[in-house]
Amino acid sequence: MIERTGGDLEPIDPATPEGRLTLTAYVWPDQAVRLARLRGAIGLAAAIPAEVRRESATATLAGTRLADGTWTVLWHSIFRQYLDTAQRAELAAGVAALGAAATAAARFAYLYLEQSRGGGCPVTLTTWPGGHTRVIGHAPPHGLPVTWAG
Repeated sequence: MIERTGGDLEPIDPATPEGRLTLTAYVWPDQAVRLARLRGAIGLAAAIPAEVRRESATATLAGTRLADGTWTVLWHSIFRQYLDTAQRAELAAGVAALGAAATAAARFAYLYLEQSRGGGCPVTLTTWPGGHTRVIGHAPPHGLPVTWAG
């Protein structure tokens, strides 16, 4: 079984006309490829809805449970820059708690694309048990194209 859930302080519902209009307003008119990608994502969201709760990242993490026979994946992109120091610490603590709870039967992966002080945006993956971290690709701030590692 595959489930998708998320949290956002101000979620936008792509299944509503207002949500589609809001999301489309974030794309510059000359970005035809990006607009086509958004339209595809809106279609996917309509076909396979996800639960998105109005809550902080900390609350989303606190409500996440690992289950035997599954991978639980936490994913975000260009997000941490909007958090203050305390919120970054809460995010790190929540990830660490899920990592510590992971077992060979109930695994956890933390996948993110964030800007780096060294330039660009590495796509970083850490998996538990074990806490193995590796950069699996690099991308510009809007995520495409991704250059995948080796």
